[in-house]
Amino acid sequence: MLHVGDRYDLDFVAARAAGLDAVHLDRDDRGPHDQPKRIVSLADLRRFLDRSEATLNSTATVVRSDGPALESSELPVRSPVPG
Repeated sequence: MLHVGDRYDLDFVAARAAGLDAVHLDRDDRGPHDQPKRIVSLADLRRFLDRSEATLNSTATVVRSDGPALESSELPVRSPVPG
């Protein structure tokens, strides 16, 4: 499971403390800028996943605190590589 959150302290740090893999969605470019698991838009999520070891199932649900949930077809998700 990969948690993507826009609050560094409440989303990224808390998810890591809970044992989840996490990515900081830093839309306002506030940092911390040295964080390697940081993206500035959801469009960057595909590039992050392509260069990381993380994989996601081909279906996903994203719950947003600032609006409606995104449809899974809108998400830049890849299927796990068989192995």
